[in-house]
Amino acid sequence: MSSGGHHEFAPSSLYRLMLCPGSYAACAGLPEDESIDAERGTRMHEFMTGKRFPAGVMNINDESICCILLDKFVKPLEGRARIYHELKLQIKDSDGSIITEGTGDFIAIAGGIGCLYDWKFGFNAVEPAEENIQLKAYAVGVFQMFPEVQRLFVQVVQPAVSMAFEETTFGREHVPLFISQIKNIIEGAKKPDAYRNAGEVQCRYCKARNVCPDRVKWLDGIGSSLVEMPTVDLSTLKKADETRQKISLVEKRLDELKKEADAVILTAGGSDNFCVVRESTISKVDYKALCESLHPEPGIVEQFTSETTRGAFVTPRRKKKK
Repeated sequence: MSSGGHHEFAPSSLYRLMLCPGSYAACAGLPEDESIDAERGTRMHEFMTGKRFPAGVMNINDESICCILLDKFVKPLEGRARIYHELKLQIKDSDGSIITEGTGDFIAIAGGIGCLYDWKFGFNAVEPAEENIQLKAYAVGVFQMFPEVQRLFVQVVQPAVSMAFEETTFGREHVPLFISQIKNIIEGAKKPDAYRNAGEVQCRYCKARNVCPDRVKWLDGIGSSLVEMPTVDLSTLKKADETRQKISLVEKRLDELKKEADAVILTAGGSDNFCVVRESTISKVDYKALCESLHPEPGIVEQFTSETTRGAFVTPRRKKKK
């Protein structure tokens, strides 16, 4: 465990360590980040567990988002499943030793079926559930804590990015593979010669981003590849004015490039760094039939089923981009 109470290889850090193994050594001893965004995320997570704040403490829009998620994901399962908020999960190796541990935001268990939701309130897109190593780690923790669970519905819920929430399912048969992936990431980060690989995604939440020389080189490389910076001479009023004119021209060109890049990304339906809020897309999948095929035992699927529509309380997968 780190001094801040988080495991040194916490599930939330695994993706960064996979992309940049050297960030483990670079972050050693650095304090945890404290920011307005982090405080906002903490409040919203606490609201999702049932905590309420005095008027003015929480942004009304953030509160509305949380209420929508509670109505959509949490309330339908109340009374139909055992519900856990902010549950501590340990991911263990075959010998019982703890590989890593973290906190699952929302978990519901009914017989052999479970649901695992991870609330992401930031404005940057994360990897979809089926590729998300953090969710894979949490899934292992759920399977190990609840031996009766055979199938786990997993979702990354990120309302600031899209209102079409992606879902996948993990089975108990995936546990050995996920453990192997996690151990490989950790072993790579522990190597004395672990390489650094700066980039937008891995540097975004890295504690060493402001002191990392590799990030500086990466940023310089981006700048030099786009714009050849003019030589600056501010020795006279005339030269200062000429420099300002050059800067204006550069700013105009950068703005044009940004609009051109945005157009390409919009056509593709968004990217990790430029996301489009989309309306929910409903896929015609009979999840009740799917649940019954996986778990034919009487009464189990009914615990996840609406009394009015008889439809399963499982959010449809977002349609794949064509």
